[in-house]
Amino acid sequence: MRLFLTVLLLSFVSMVSAAVTDPTKIWTEVYGLEVAKNYPGAAELVKKQLLNTGEVAHIRYAQLLAMQGKYPEAIESYKNSISENPNNISARFAAMELSWNLAKYQDVSQFARGLIEASRGTHYQAFTRLINSEWQLKNWKEAAKYAEQFAVAYPGDLYAQITKARALVSAGQSKEAASAYQQVIGLAISTDKVAYDEATGYLKTVLAGAR
Repeated sequence: MRLFLTVLLLSFVSMVSAAVTDPTKIWTEVYGLEVAKNYPGAAELVKKQLLNTGEVAHIRYAQLLAMQGKYPEAIESYKNSISENPNNISARFAAMELSWNLAKYQDVSQFARGLIEASRGTHYQAFTRLINSEWQLKNWKEAAKYAEQFAVAYPGDLYAQITKARALVSAGQSKEAASAYQQVIGLAISTDKVAYDEATGYLKTVLAGAR
């Protein structure tokens, strides 16, 4: 009889423990707190009960931290999610954008490079953030290198081509810049007068300097 009661008690404790730690119920509670705009409460619940459940929990924790304006802490949580899954494009993108908003250009470059790799060289926004960050850091040659990759990935895109041309100018590669601006002219001649004028103006300057 005593053995039976002991087994029954252990079974009951196990059932209660499972109910308490049921992730679905906890997520429902988190959602309720978020709807009520109790972001600190929701974040604390995720931190205490769910962070050990994987990358999704780290992303949600990061989002809840960002809602409170705790951007550096949010970025760290996104990093944890990336550690769980290096191919997590949404976590890399969010971390990149938060870093951009904080003007942490070195971090932006790091996240953007990872995002380009994870997207197999096709993430448009990552290219633009990466090139602009390298410009901000005055890494002209790095900016030009990634701008050329951007132009290859998007050969018919005017912004990609003019970004390449501008980056080459900044890097002091006038010959390559002139070639890039010639391609810009072909794309912009009937669609974008500003870009067309910029390209033709640069080429006129180069030709005048060559005389």
